[in-house]
Amino acid sequence: MELFSQNFVNATEQITPVKTTVKGNLPSWLRGDLIRVTFCKRFVESDAYKKAHKAGRPVYTEFGTKAFPDPTKSLFSRLVSSFVTSNMKFLSNYSSVVKTKIKIPAASPTTQACNIMRIEDEIFVSSETCYMRRIEQNTLDTKEKVDMHKIAGTNFASSHVITDDTGTSYNIGFTIFSGPKYHIMKRSPSNNNTGKDVWLNTRCITTLPSSWKASYSYVHSFGLTENYLVFLEQPLLVNVLRLATSQVKGRSLNDCLEWHPQELVKFIIVNKKTGEVVKTKYISDEPFLVMHHVNAYEVKGQLVVDFVAYPNCDIIEKLYLEKDVQEGEELVSVPNCTASAVRARKDSKGDFIQVSGMEIGETGMDMPTFNNERRCKPYRYVYGNGGFDQGYYKNAVCKIDTETGLSQIFKESEYQYPSEPIFVPRPFAAHEEDGVVLVSMVETRKDHPHALVVLDAQSFTEIARIETNEPIPTSLHGIFVPDGSGGY
Repeated sequence: MELFSQNFVNATEQITPVKTTVKGNLPSWLRGDLIRVTFCKRFVESDAYKKAHKAGRPVYTEFGTKAFPDPTKSLFSRLVSSFVTSNMKFLSNYSSVVKTKIKIPAASPTTQACNIMRIEDEIFVSSETCYMRRIEQNTLDTKEKVDMHKIAGTNFASSHVITDDTGTSYNIGFTIFSGPKYHIMKRSPSNNNTGKDVWLNTRCITTLPSSWKASYSYVHSFGLTENYLVFLEQPLLVNVLRLATSQVKGRSLNDCLEWHPQELVKFIIVNKKTGEVVKTKYISDEPFLVMHHVNAYEVKGQLVVDFVAYPNCDIIEKLYLEKDVQEGEELVSVPNCTASAVRARKDSKGDFIQVSGMEIGETGMDMPTFNNERRCKPYRYVYGNGGFDQGYYKNAVCKIDTETGLSQIFKESEYQYPSEPIFVPRPFAAHEEDGVVLVSMVETRKDHPHALVVLDAQSFTEIARIETNEPIPTSLHGIFVPDGSGGY
């Protein structure tokens, strides 16, 4: 932790590619762009970035950063704009986007806003507002803004859009001004639309009221199976009054969050084709917090939902199906699974099932990824990193076997901080592990190179690396876009 602060230093744009050193043997088939939101690298020119650049300080509220008064507006204008939805730009970020172009031997790393995704042939960075920005893949130029409030009527949205194998995308939106509500949004494949117009086929398929009159659950991601969308209404709540007045009061989004450990987690299951909500109420046996879902799938009429869970919300501070069964009967019969779902009661108030999870691997892993070809389907291997947590996976990336619980670790030194690992399958892959894992290594020591490390996915050992003395910004999520095809 001696040089930990070096993860958070001011970044500069690097528009032209830089020279790198390749060590080892890069697979000849590994050709494409690794794009992350945080090497060419460019700032995402969001409204928040432009305003902060002009004012010389943050003007919009961010997740952990309070807003300062906009010097270009009068006091009255600031008060009025504080209550306008379009000015709530939490996580709209002025972070940078980094790209590593993998075309042997030249290469260069990348980063993002809060999340980055490929929708049809377009690249977008997302936040937890109703806004997204299109990014031009080759130059990383910031292009037009997508306003989901105008398209689907939502004020905020999860940053983790999921696209299934039909090309249909799903997300969860939130509105607050007529009472807090959740909106399940579905984007059908477009008719050869380009640019931001690929989002025009988005519609709300169902709306659900929050369980609380003045708050709604913080939802950063969700699960998706072949037939269902699963989201967790968890006890980390967004206080609507604090949120609505955050600009004028100078609060960050984190100041609007409240942890209620007396509340349990509600698993809300929605038919993703019809929008119908499963009436049975699935409730956890203890409170927990989920930021990132891994994957979800169906086995013999049962849902398996994998996610990274925390016992409380302390992790934030570190950053700055229906069946007629009897009461008490166990519903889970998934092989090699110790998770439980027991009917607690069924009465005039509804059908209540208490669920408890199965812990896999050691604690301390986040930023989960997997072979995207297995999305919404049974899978075995998940990859992640230790983030900034000082646990078992400190300064490491890991591979966890979800069947055995065994972990493999790749770690170099306590001065290096690995990114979210990205799995890239070999063309015409023979099995789930047939491919490589890409990891950006942020080096905090001076005069030591930063690197993009290529790991063999099966053995989880290094086969090649691309080194540069150009700083690689600390990043969250990313995607790999193979030449001439979709992203991973």
